[in-house]
Amino acid sequence: MTEALTVSQGRFQGLPRWAFIGFIVAALALAILLLAASFPFSVTRSFVEKRASSALGVSVHIGGIRRLSGLSLTPKVEITDVVVGQPAWAGRGYLLKLRYARVQVSLSNLLRGHFSPTSAQLSGLSLSLVRDVHGRTNWPSPDNRGNVGAPTLSELSIEHSEISVRDDKRHLNLAGTLNADRHVGVSAVMRGRFHDSPASLNAQGGVIAGIDPAAPYPFRLVLTSDPLTVTARGWMRGVLDVDRFTAVTHARGANLKYLDDLAEAGLFGTQEFDFSANLRRDRPSWFINDLSGRVGRSYLKGSASITRHAGRTKVNGQLHASRFDFQDFASEEGLAKSRALLLSIGPRIVPDTRINLSRIGPTDGTLIFVADKLLANGPSPFETLSAKIALDHRVVKVTDIVARMGAGRMTGNVVIDHASGAPKLRLDLRVAGETLESLVGRPKDISGPVRARIVLAGSGDTIREALGASAGHAAIVSSNGQIRTLIATALGQDLGKTVGQYIKGGKDQAAMPCFVANFSGSAGVLHATPLVFVTAVSGGQGSGQISLANETIRLAVRGAAINPSALRLTDPVRISGTLSKPVISVAGSAAAKKPAKTILSVLGKAVGALFSHKPQNELPHQSQCPQAVMQALR
Repeated sequence: MTEALTVSQGRFQGLPRWAFIGFIVAALALAILLLAASFPFSVTRSFVEKRASSALGVSVHIGGIRRLSGLSLTPKVEITDVVVGQPAWAGRGYLLKLRYARVQVSLSNLLRGHFSPTSAQLSGLSLSLVRDVHGRTNWPSPDNRGNVGAPTLSELSIEHSEISVRDDKRHLNLAGTLNADRHVGVSAVMRGRFHDSPASLNAQGGVIAGIDPAAPYPFRLVLTSDPLTVTARGWMRGVLDVDRFTAVTHARGANLKYLDDLAEAGLFGTQEFDFSANLRRDRPSWFINDLSGRVGRSYLKGSASITRHAGRTKVNGQLHASRFDFQDFASEEGLAKSRALLLSIGPRIVPDTRINLSRIGPTDGTLIFVADKLLANGPSPFETLSAKIALDHRVVKVTDIVARMGAGRMTGNVVIDHASGAPKLRLDLRVAGETLESLVGRPKDISGPVRARIVLAGSGDTIREALGASAGHAAIVSSNGQIRTLIATALGQDLGKTVGQYIKGGKDQAAMPCFVANFSGSAGVLHATPLVFVTAVSGGQGSGQISLANETIRLAVRGAAINPSALRLTDPVRISGTLSKPVISVAGSAAAKKPAKTILSVLGKAVGALFSHKPQNELPHQSQCPQAVMQALR
């Protein structure tokens, strides 16, 4: 023995020291390589069971693991009789049962902690996927990098297998068969229910047999049901890479809320819809291009990107509507509630649109919106609309608002702040270039250019509720207008000239150099401060208030004639009713049921005024108008 060792040492005495060390390292590496290439996988069964049970939080049983190939760094391994239990919250049964799986794996990947087989043959698979209403799933989430790694599978076959999906959050319950072979490719055919309606899901992928796993992989998906039908056809960036793909999609349904069950993009209830788009997924982001279609009678085109960063979702997009109806973006249930409310409280001008943002969650973004034509079920002064909508931590800023109104337009901005406490609404809107004849709709009675300013702020869950408790000011002014002389004399409370104009036919027009209606508001009540008009034959001032909470009007106008006749109206002109149905009362009567008695009463009061020597109301001077206009539009 000593002699043999001496001989061996003698053989290496001529080698450099570094060569000797390299020889030892190479020998050890070869030994490790041979050990790995012949690694006995059967001894890992208990270890794999424990690790899988710990990772999934459920019991995992493996009947056996054995090596099928000889020395290899990419051995074939057979795993048999696998049973994975269901979490307690998911109900009875099993998450997974598998008769056997024969897979080829890379030992280098396994040593790095990645189980990424290059080929797989599955038989007797039973997979039961469950998600509850809170979004909790019984399947593992992707890794912290937001993906499951590059695809490595170049061979796949699945036989005698089935799959079921119970997704309570998406209101989806389906079950069917799962297969993969060299002839048809990968296919899943499932039947069940979506929102309690019969539904079917057919998913088809390309053949996985001797292919490059990183090459584009074709797929097609069709979900069919009464509430929603969705089709998608496209390419994944690699085999079964559901995190990265592009697709041409088409969706139609009774309500965008149904589509949101699948997309989870925060969509809301609408009228029926029909859309097509090019969709790209690059987890965790979505990109929507060439979107086109309709919701109700609104026709839309646009694009959007949905990205996630630091726990927040950011949505940026553009939406162009050739025709747009706001009511299309309310569900039938929402419209029914609006109709019921209308019956109980009567017609309203201020919309009951919800501004409570508590359901938005961690979502930010910007949307550029343009509507070429606004549609409405009734008369509306607005024809077009464009705006920029920005959402940041539950604060919505609607800026660059431009709404065309006949000859003029409305501009300004709106802010909804729900970062804390109750929603807070702030309006700052201006109207310019509009005309009285367009607003009133009676060009023979009154005409002239109009300017307006609305600055109000209030708190509430809806626009109506917020304005019903708002403070600020609102004003409408007109200069160099025209008014029917009959109306001007009535506003001037000149009975003699009013009767004379009526007898003549009342078609004459009088200049109206000034009209100012300025209101200051608090607690949802607008007080006239002041209401002033000056015409060529009369002038006057008004007082009173408008309640935004119930939209009621209580205004009184006291006028005077420039060259008064002997007979004067003693009662002021009163405006009452609501913003949607104002009522004008002259001489104390809005709609006399006994005209003869009313006329006698008016004449009696006018004759009585002849002997009272009471002076007529103060006549506002035209020189007061510029200052009043400036103050109103400040």
